[in-house]
Amino acid sequence: MNAQSDPKTLALSKAAQSAQAAQKLLHLVSPEAGWSVQVPKASLLTQGDYARQGLDLLITGPDGEQVLVTDYFLTDSPPDLVAEDGAR
Repeated sequence: MNAQSDPKTLALSKAAQSAQAAQKLLHLVSPEAGWSVQVPKASLLTQGDYARQGLDLLITGPDGEQVLVTDYFLTDSPPDLVAEDGAR
């Protein structure tokens, strides 16, 4: 029996892949006064779920990737959110 057909090896491989998928990539972003906040992907802006956590904004994308914008709600006029490709 080779490693590809061994049920124990397959189970361990699937478990490792599941563990990697469960880990969410988290980006921390801190806005500067008068500047927009750049997020890594347009899909985070267009398809993301937005949640307020105190003064911070947490954006969770459809693939589980997250961006935490610290102190986003600190001012009366929060900064614009812009993706690296220019999407707003």
